[in-house]
Amino acid sequence: MDLRNEPLQSGVSYSLYEFFGPKRDIVIPDLQRDYCWASTIIVTGDGQTLVEAYVDDLILASQKEEDAQLKMGLLYGYEYPADNVQLCDGQQRLTTLFLISGVCLNKLGDDDNVLREEVNSIISHKHSSRLQYAIRDSSLSFINNLVQNGAFHQGITEEPWYSNEYSRDPSVCNMIKAIKQIDSKVANADTATKLLHYILHNISFLYFDMQSRTYSEEQYVILNTTGYSLTPTEHVKPKLLGKLSDKQLEKYSEQWESWEQFIWNHRPIEDDNFTVDEWFDRFLTIFYLAENIDKDGSYSDKESDYTPYQRVLQGSRKYNFYADTEEEAIKSLDTIHNYFEAATLISNLELPVILEFGSGEIPSKSIWEYISNSADWSNLSNLQQVVSIFIQLSKCVNIKLSSDTVSAWANRVLEFAWVQSRYENKNQDVCRFLSFVAKLNLYGESIYSIATKDSLFSNELQTKKFPLVADLKNSSPISEMEKALQLLAHLQTSRGRISYALDIFENPQPEDLSLLAQNLAKTTEHPNTLLRRALMTYGAYWYENGWCNWGKRYEFASSANYFYYQTHDKQDEVILNFIKDIAKEENVIDYLQKRIDTMSPILTDDNRLNLYIKLLFLHKEYFDLMKSGRIAVDNHNAYAMFGPNAIGDNYRTIMDPKQRSLVKETKASLDESWIICEEFTIAKARENWSLLSIKVWVTGDWHISDDGKLEFRSYVSGECSNEEWAEIKPQLLEVFPEYHFIDDANRYLHIKVLDSSSHEEAASLLQSIYDRLI
Repeated sequence: MDLRNEPLQSGVSYSLYEFFGPKRDIVIPDLQRDYCWASTIIVTGDGQTLVEAYVDDLILASQKEEDAQLKMGLLYGYEYPADNVQLCDGQQRLTTLFLISGVCLNKLGDDDNVLREEVNSIISHKHSSRLQYAIRDSSLSFINNLVQNGAFHQGITEEPWYSNEYSRDPSVCNMIKAIKQIDSKVANADTATKLLHYILHNISFLYFDMQSRTYSEEQYVILNTTGYSLTPTEHVKPKLLGKLSDKQLEKYSEQWESWEQFIWNHRPIEDDNFTVDEWFDRFLTIFYLAENIDKDGSYSDKESDYTPYQRVLQGSRKYNFYADTEEEAIKSLDTIHNYFEAATLISNLELPVILEFGSGEIPSKSIWEYISNSADWSNLSNLQQVVSIFIQLSKCVNIKLSSDTVSAWANRVLEFAWVQSRYENKNQDVCRFLSFVAKLNLYGESIYSIATKDSLFSNELQTKKFPLVADLKNSSPISEMEKALQLLAHLQTSRGRISYALDIFENPQPEDLSLLAQNLAKTTEHPNTLLRRALMTYGAYWYENGWCNWGKRYEFASSANYFYYQTHDKQDEVILNFIKDIAKEENVIDYLQKRIDTMSPILTDDNRLNLYIKLLFLHKEYFDLMKSGRIAVDNHNAYAMFGPNAIGDNYRTIMDPKQRSLVKETKASLDESWIICEEFTIAKARENWSLLSIKVWVTGDWHISDDGKLEFRSYVSGECSNEEWAEIKPQLLEVFPEYHFIDDANRYLHIKVLDSSSHEEAASLLQSIYDRLI
């Protein structure tokens, strides 16, 4: 049978060449979504788009056995009018293969006439594209211009026919991206030839003819090549509505439209890529997770043994709403409707999703912002909150309640979900928490009281936090104690874990906790010069943080992370004492300044480091320069780092003012040929020294010795290779037999240490060393 010239038949496999018969046009109807594969990053991999990964796979397959066949799943559609196949599914794959064909056509060699003719026959017919994009007029215009001009290349936007209107069309923009991505993958004519042979004749699709059966059973079992299910409109809607009698169909069809309208009304106005389908899919995921939680909490800790529910939570499996019978379909539709009623309640109450943490306030965003953001959507902490609130509010939609009551209850549930995620947030932990939430009731036992007896929660929550609020009813307004606990929990210093703060007070009161939260927000949440200098009077205010190009690195309360680490991981007594000291201070800033004015820094066992600690404490300008509170210490000096890393000149040498003054005075005592390098080194080069014509430097530095005295050190160094240094070193030793020591690794002689603070003597020493080189 000549499949190219026969009408498409349901249940028959077609190659790409056969599917695009000589008279057939394939139409992407206006009900379809935009083409998006060129902007869709695959879930696993190295950041490739679906187009890039798809092309890589096809190229690899095309270079193996010539007769190897590849089944690419199913396509379904219906013919209307004659010779126009309206594609209901398979748009992304077919569009990508069409674009691959066009790019490869431009790369064929001159002798590939037969293959060229085959490709032309599937791309164009009577100077029009065989793939018709009816999503919008600009899409259709673009693809026709693309084919007529054979413009499948990188410079497509420079074509004279290209219109600015195309840049506002998401499908067009993605087609252009796809062409560029494909073009970069198909390197030469040989690759193009093999790839075309393969995709035209070795790839096959199974076609299902939908005729006029919009809700056909085949539709909801089809999967596209990404492994994702169809969208809700393509999948769940026909599955559920297709089971209904005519009497029920009108009711639930109108209801479905109202859900889509709800999503449209809450769309992000600034998101040009918004689709109702994507949001609907996310809503149905939330509804499924809220409805199907196992109240017994039987979930696996091992990923390979995850339950179907856990895999839906993970994102590796799609939800399933049962509809084997009309009764089951109606039950599923009523369940979805109940959750959309809860969504309306959430919208009216403007309930938030709580973000990571803040500084004196509780940062959040609306649930709609959460649903629209892919990064937020993949965050289990956020999903735990959203599913929890839908579990509880779905129970409230048919009860007459005040908005204050519902809002307070929702606040408690959200806060519980957020705090628990700070302790445990793996897949199985989220499932077990949702099981806990499912057992709660607005007018039942207090959430705090139940949690006190549930092993799901940590001992510190059960023994320190929950007892403070255990007598509160779920329906009561948010108490002052709850507000204070929330403020503390959402500090970066706390990140939900506040036992360190509760331990300070024998009988914590809301006003005590609120004042502590305010004081932490002014100090540990935003470390600054005042705080760092005040902490020096406590002792453990720094820690080693490896090495950088400038020496050993130390951090002085670099960020709020430092305080979280010290209070929770290390449980450092010094920092805990500091927090205890500021807990009841009405003016914490005055308290910090008073410690600086009346106390000295506590020193370490390292005498050299102590020199710089004293300088940092006395001269706050160094801390003012250090945005991250970091210094680096080498064998000679210490450096205030402007940023976290040793880059360029982003530092200032930490020096005693007298030391800095002596550098300038010493330089002033010499002629203008001497220079100051790196703030503290006075230097002059002797060009073309010795028979090897090496540049030799004479340098001198003012240092503070380990016992705190100023001294001047002089050096001679070679600007040369190790081999050249080996040759000139004996000559230098003849000139300077009194050298102090040799550093072969850095190619210098340490000549003399001057135990004097006289800049005249230092200048005289440098000049005499230089003169001896001459």
